[in-house]
Amino acid sequence: MNTQTESVIPKMNNIKKPEASFIQISVKDQKNKKLFFKMKRNHTVRKVLITYCEKTGVDYRTVVFLFEGTLFDQNKTPNQLKMEDGDEIEAMTHALGG
Repeated sequence: MNTQTESVIPKMNNIKKPEASFIQISVKDQKNKKLFFKMKRNHTVRKVLITYCEKTGVDYRTVVFLFEGTLFDQNKTPNQLKMEDGDEIEAMTHALGG
């Protein structure tokens, strides 16, 4: 009788995990107020930015959005922008007055 037991569970060390299909990002305004969004990695970021403007009551055309401190193509997906879960987009509005 063999006293050793064999594992019937296959080893998972060499199997690649599929990339998560969703990502959570935040959009932060100039007052450091953040809104969090969960979106699909293959949808354009523009959809989230338009939703952000609708929720905050800001005209989309008056906001400049920055990712990692620079302007970016809003028609790209998080995958194309190499975004990671928890990344932040800054929403800047133009100051009026004098």
